[in-house]
Amino acid sequence: MTELLFKLGSRRVSKSSLRKFSRLLVLATVSLLVYWQVSGRAVDPTFVGERTDERLALEIYRKYRFETGNSWIDSYSLQRNLLQVRKGPHRGSKVGSIDELAFYDSDPRLTWTVYLDYFMREDVEIEFSWYDWGDFGDLNKLLSVEKTVLNCSVVFGKHFDVNFLREVEAEVGDVLFLSERACYDDEKWYRKQQLLRNRAGDPPSDLSGFCEARSPGRFQLPFEVAQLHEGVRPEVFTLQARSHLLSHVAQPVSLAVMERDIGCYRLGVDQDRRGNLVQSGLLARYLEEHESELDVDGDIKFDHLAAYERFLNSPVSSGLKIEIPGTNREITEQEMVSLSPDDFEVDVREIIDELRRLKAQDMLSNHELRYLESLEHSIGVSPWLASKYFPEAERIKDLNGMGSHRDLRFFKDALIWDPEEYNARLNSLIRNWLKFTRANGLISWIAHGSAYGHLYNGQRFPWDNDYDVQMPIKHLHLLSRYFNQSLILEDPREGNGKFLLDVGDSITVRIPGNGRNCIDARFIDIDSGLYVDITGLSVSSSPIHSNFKSFYDARAPSVDLKSKLKGFELPERGEGLNALDINQLADYVASHSQLFQRDQIKDVNNGQRAERQIQFKDTVLQHGLTPTERYIVNRELQIYNCRNDHFVSLELLSPLQSSLFHGAPAFFPSHNLAVLRNEYNVPAMYGFHLFEGKAFLPALHSWFMYNVLLDFTKINDKYPKLEKLKGTVSDVEIEDTEIIFKNMLQLDLIELFAIHYTSFDVTAYRVKELEIQYDETIDRSERQRLLHILWTQVRPKISSPAKDPVIFNHERNQWREMVALLGKRKSQEIQATVEQEMLQQLSLEAQKMYRRELSLFQIRNPSGELTDDLNTIVRALPSANVIFKEEPDI
Repeated sequence: MTELLFKLGSRRVSKSSLRKFSRLLVLATVSLLVYWQVSGRAVDPTFVGERTDERLALEIYRKYRFETGNSWIDSYSLQRNLLQVRKGPHRGSKVGSIDELAFYDSDPRLTWTVYLDYFMREDVEIEFSWYDWGDFGDLNKLLSVEKTVLNCSVVFGKHFDVNFLREVEAEVGDVLFLSERACYDDEKWYRKQQLLRNRAGDPPSDLSGFCEARSPGRFQLPFEVAQLHEGVRPEVFTLQARSHLLSHVAQPVSLAVMERDIGCYRLGVDQDRRGNLVQSGLLARYLEEHESELDVDGDIKFDHLAAYERFLNSPVSSGLKIEIPGTNREITEQEMVSLSPDDFEVDVREIIDELRRLKAQDMLSNHELRYLESLEHSIGVSPWLASKYFPEAERIKDLNGMGSHRDLRFFKDALIWDPEEYNARLNSLIRNWLKFTRANGLISWIAHGSAYGHLYNGQRFPWDNDYDVQMPIKHLHLLSRYFNQSLILEDPREGNGKFLLDVGDSITVRIPGNGRNCIDARFIDIDSGLYVDITGLSVSSSPIHSNFKSFYDARAPSVDLKSKLKGFELPERGEGLNALDINQLADYVASHSQLFQRDQIKDVNNGQRAERQIQFKDTVLQHGLTPTERYIVNRELQIYNCRNDHFVSLELLSPLQSSLFHGAPAFFPSHNLAVLRNEYNVPAMYGFHLFEGKAFLPALHSWFMYNVLLDFTKINDKYPKLEKLKGTVSDVEIEDTEIIFKNMLQLDLIELFAIHYTSFDVTAYRVKELEIQYDETIDRSERQRLLHILWTQVRPKISSPAKDPVIFNHERNQWREMVALLGKRKSQEIQATVEQEMLQQLSLEAQKMYRRELSLFQIRNPSGELTDDLNTIVRALPSANVIFKEEPDI
């Protein structure tokens, strides 16, 4: 049962611990079975219909593992779902009305239906609670307890007290969390946790200011986390952060609802009230107004997709649609987008003056008021004194260094132990950013390591845990002006993504300064804390890096500095201490040291030292130039940088080129290889490639951990029953692909196999794109024609390589319930049946691609006649080549 219900992490735990944990899982399984029988879900006609349990299980497992569509396999209703108690001592029972609910698990079908119905009737700001949009499932387990004593120490201990854990789980009838839960039943591991000495960063003994006692009540624990403290394990911090999110994290300014990638609607949020759908009365109002839809059992289905369609077709939606002056949404649909120097400079003073005039006339939206406040704050911030804006989960214990890539406020679960959900969330994250920018005509392109990963197979490197994108500074300001602090909601027809757009408070600062604010904005998944790093590119006074030496030496002499300096004021100079250059600031800090912290004084001194090197060290590229002179030269040379000091020239960027990234349209610099080589040592070869324990296998268009690759290719003979390859691992023959897939399943690498299955079309598209770009037998015009066909005719066929994480978790839970209902043996048979079916399909597709017969690349007219066959019209890439030696001629 254990291996079916969840995947343990990489930690080794004793067999006795696993046995103890298995007993807990049996308890949870019995609980699920009792709930299934008592609630009547097994006979729900909208869920089962004419299907037998086995047929239903086949459908659930196939959909859960191998389909990435966003349809729900069941429906959500008042009586069958919302009023059923699924957690705690009363699990399996049913409350009489919504007024008796003490907790409920968020479901987008419920939330969307009620919210959209309200907005179609009222043009007012809505009461908002994170509870309705985030995943509070584990916190709800604590809300359900009645006997176990709960206080602040529960979520501020370095780890859970094992006696408390067993007590609360006995009452709840389920494990409190899954990630590394088995470790707590390993006496050796637990004793080690207890013996760890107190260290700096551990939770304080006095929790006043961090946690406050509260009277227990509906939707309320007997305590409230007022301030986060990281010195605890991930499973403890998850509950701490969820409590804090409910009561202390600021409300979003608005909800931005996407319509696919073609538009966006703004719904206002009340900033003062924090009630959920039950507390605010919204749900009661909905039920009252839709009383006629109740069936004979008093049940009503929450059909969020129908509600969304009604919203789109209502006259209300047109007034809520977001239109951004200065953008052209049609540009983002083009295959190439030209950038101009104007995109990389903004006149902040002019913007502030304009906004102040509009404010005096009471003509600013809430977002624009916040934007004005941000600009007024930012122009007074010295880059050498700015405090860090974005909070990361860097000091959570035992997170394997992954915390620096998770937002502290929205941290939930140690996803590193759940590769399937991790992959789904990262996929949803970048696809929604790309859809969001297209929907609003905002220009952004994939950058840094994310662009490097795309080079090989159109996806991120599987070991990357965030994404990097860049924007021209003009579009970064538009992003801040219209969307800062918005909760971005994915079109519910396409998924259930929920992301906070958070822009830093110093975007007018365009040099690195003390290095604490290199990231300008983040697009944050509110159910994991994973994010997209967003940086703006602009003209600045930062000294150009030496890798642009030849470019600089050839062009800098033509810049007439003397004439350009006349009457020029450095735009980077602001107000207050930000009006001082680094030498003036250093003098001021030295004479007022009592006003500054030690690290601030150190940062200012480091800044002064760096400026002196520029002035007096002749090996520096812009040796001897003042900040004002460097700004002018950089602007004239059309070379731009972000606050992390990554430089790029306009001619390397423009025109931006379209491609697919994770199956979604994305832009990349026109000379992407050159841009990447300024940051990385990009090898010229496209073929079997080893890199720091990872291996790229061209036959499967994918990266794998090398030690895992050795297992499923049977190189190390560790598993004698596996089938051996006919070829070599560095030159896999087509006959070997099916053997590899079989071996994956034999080794129980189901997640790996499923990820490869669902991403096949996405990676195949990238391979075909490379074939067209680098086929030397066709001329440039033919290459452009074929790329156009690929973009217009093949791209629309490509779907997401991973499932929406909300639906994924829902289907995974359904599969667990089926396992509990059918038993281990039958469920394993069903699992094997589906996996063999998928094995045959994937092997057949791989063979068709090898034989150049893949239907994906066959272009047919409306009559079904074949007009172009991209399978045969270009040559296949050789198994080992040096295509990345130079840019493609496109």
